[in-house]
Amino acid sequence: MNTKRTSKAFRVRAAMTLLLLLLTSTTAWAETENVSYIDGNGNEQHVDATILTSGTDISKKLSGGWYVVKGSSITYNAELQFTGNAHIILADGAQIEINAYVGVSSEDAYNGIYATGSLTIYGQEAGTGTLTINSDKITKPGNGINAKDGNITINGGTLNISANQYGICTSKVESSSNCDITITGGRITVTATNGIDADGNITLGCTKGTDYIFASSYSGYNVIIAGQKLIDGMNAYNSGTISDPSELSSKILAPDLFGISSGNDGSSSNPYAISTADGLKLLATYVNRGYVFSGKFFTLNDDIAFNSSTENNFSPIGGQPNDYYAFCGSFDGGNHTISGINIDIENNDYAGIFGYIESGASISNVSLVNASIRGKDYIGGIVGENYGGSISNCLVANTGIIKSIAGNSNIGVITGSNSGTLDHNYYGNSTVNVNDVSISSDIGCGTASGSSDVTTNDGAVSATFLTDSEPVPSTLSGKVLFYREFTGGKASTICLPFAYTPKNSDGAFYTFDGIKKNGTTYEATMTVVTSTSLDPNMPYLFVPAGNNTIKPVLFHGTAAYDATKLTDTKTPWTFIGTYSPLNYGTNPFSDPVYGFAAKAKGDVIAGEFVIAAEGASIPAMRCFLKYNTTSTRGETEKLPDHIAVKLVGDPTSIGTLNTRTGEVTFDGWYSLDGQRFNSKPTKKGLYIYKGIKVTIK
Repeated sequence: MNTKRTSKAFRVRAAMTLLLLLLTSTTAWAETENVSYIDGNGNEQHVDATILTSGTDISKKLSGGWYVVKGSSITYNAELQFTGNAHIILADGAQIEINAYVGVSSEDAYNGIYATGSLTIYGQEAGTGTLTINSDKITKPGNGINAKDGNITINGGTLNISANQYGICTSKVESSSNCDITITGGRITVTATNGIDADGNITLGCTKGTDYIFASSYSGYNVIIAGQKLIDGMNAYNSGTISDPSELSSKILAPDLFGISSGNDGSSSNPYAISTADGLKLLATYVNRGYVFSGKFFTLNDDIAFNSSTENNFSPIGGQPNDYYAFCGSFDGGNHTISGINIDIENNDYAGIFGYIESGASISNVSLVNASIRGKDYIGGIVGENYGGSISNCLVANTGIIKSIAGNSNIGVITGSNSGTLDHNYYGNSTVNVNDVSISSDIGCGTASGSSDVTTNDGAVSATFLTDSEPVPSTLSGKVLFYREFTGGKASTICLPFAYTPKNSDGAFYTFDGIKKNGTTYEATMTVVTSTSLDPNMPYLFVPAGNNTIKPVLFHGTAAYDATKLTDTKTPWTFIGTYSPLNYGTNPFSDPVYGFAAKAKGDVIAGEFVIAAEGASIPAMRCFLKYNTTSTRGETEKLPDHIAVKLVGDPTSIGTLNTRTGEVTFDGWYSLDGQRFNSKPTKKGLYIYKGIKVTIK
C-alpha cells in the first residue's frame, strides 16, 4: 500500500471539503461574540451570537441561531431571511435598516425579515438599538416581519416598520404550528395596511414605562390605544385570541405622553394628560387616523413652547384631507399656553390647533400665542371648523392666521367657521391675511361672507392688548391681555392693571417685605404669594419657572386700573410699580431709585436691585425701589450698590439685587443671613447656593 499517495489524496480531499464549506456557508466563519440581552421577563442574559455587519452576505438564507447587530449604520437592500428559529439582539446604539425592494422572496410578498420558524428580537439594557424596515416602496405586497409556521416575539429595542400589507404577521401552513405574536417590551411603531396580524394568539404587555406599541394603517383606522382595539388594528385568526390584560392600558402606547402609566383612562375624573409637544402631536396622530375620542377627556398639564427649528410643522388635530376626521372629545387647556406653533398646510383645509371638531367636542381654557397658521380654507387659531362643538374661555395673541386662496370666508382668529357654541373667547394683537391682504379688526370668527366678532357671550371678541413700550391707558376697560417672554429662573418684576390667577407652571410671585441692614449688608425680603390671585396695581417680584429657557406668559384679566396704588411701602423703602415707561435722566428723583437688573453688565450681577444711573430706563408694568431720604437714617451714610434679596417660601432662596441694573441673581454662595461670598465657602456649615440650601461638611 502506498501510504504516501493515500496521505496526499486525503489532504487534497480535505482541502476541497474546506473550500466547499467556505463557498456554501455564509455564516460558518462569521465573527461571533458573547453579548448580553434582555429576555421577556426583563432579566439580563448572555449568549454567543454571530455579528451582523454591512458585509454579511444575505443573498442566501441565513440559518437559525443567535445574531447581534452592533453597527451604527447597517443597511440591507434585500430581504433578510432565516431558516429555523432565529434570535436577533439589537445592541444599544445599533442601527440597522432593511429596504425590501431589491431582494427576491420565495413568498408572494417582499418581506423585510422573513423566518421559516420562530423569530425573537431583543434589546439590551438601555433598549436603544433601532431596527427600521421599509417594505412599502414597491407595488407588490410587502410585509415588515413575517414568520411562517413560527412565533414572533419582541422583547425590546426600537422598531419602526412600514409596509403596504402586514406590519408584523405570522402565517400557519402546518396545522400543528404555533403562530403567535408576543410583545413584552420595546418601542414599536407599525404603519401598514394591517398593523399586527397573527394566525395564532396576540399577547401584549410592555413592562417599562417608556415602552409602547403603536399600530396603524394607511387606510387610517388600524390604531391601538389604551387597550381599545379598532377594527383590523390587530387580527388573530384560527380561533386565536387577543390577550387584553386588565392593566394593558397602562402598558402600551407611549404611556408617559398621555399619563396612562399614572392611571389616566380618559374619563372625566382621570383625563388623559398632555404636557409636552410630543403629547399634542400624538393626539393629532390618533385623530387623523380615525380615532375621534368620543366621550374621552383630555387636559393640558403644562405650558407647551414649540421650537420652530425642531418641532414644526404641526399637523392639526382632525380634518385631514379627504377624510374629515373630527375630534369629538373634551379638551381642557387648564389655562395653559401653547406658544410658537407653526401650522402650514396651504394646499389643504382645516388649519388650527384643532382642524375640525364636531358635536360633542369641547375645547376650553387654552391660550395660543406667537403662532402662525396657514391653510387653504377653514382656518382658525383654536379651531379650523367648529361643526356643532363648543369653544370657551380661549385666548389668542400675537398670532397670524393666513388663507392661501382668495375669499374672506371661513377664516378667523378663534375659529374659521362656526355652527356650534362660542363663549368668552378673546384675541389681541392678531391678524388674518387673505390673499396677501391683512385685516386686524373684527376678525374673531369666520363666516360665509367674511370674518366678524361674535359679541354674544363674548364668543370671539377683541380684547385690549398691552405692550410694555407704551403707557397703560387710564381708560382701560373690559378684557385685557399682556404677553411677555421671560428667562426661566431669572427673577424680574411685574405690575398688572388687572387681577390675575397664576398657574403653577408660571413660576413664583413675591411681595415686598422691606429692607434691613446687617452690618454693611442690605437685604430685601420678599415673601411668596400663596393666594390664588394676584391683586391689580400691585408690584411683585416674579421668578418664572424653568432654567435659562424662554418662558412665555400670557397675563389676562378684567381691567381694574388704579394709578393711585402701585406702591408697597415698608419705611424707609417703597416698592413701586409703573404704568408708563420711565427714563431716569440725570436726576429723575430727589430720592435714590433702584431698578431691577435682568441682565449682567460690567460689575453688575444679574438678579440684583441697582441704583439708577444716568440714562437708565424701565418699561411699563415693571417695578423699582425708592429710598426715602426723610427717614431717620443718617443722611451722610452711603447707599449700597448691591442689595441682597431673600425670597421667603418653599424653598427659601437668597440672591443679590444690583442697584445699578435692577437685576436679581441666585447664582452665588450666601450665608443664611444673606451675606454673599465671592467663592465657595471653606468653613463647614449650612449655606445657600443657587437658591438651594447646601451643607458643607
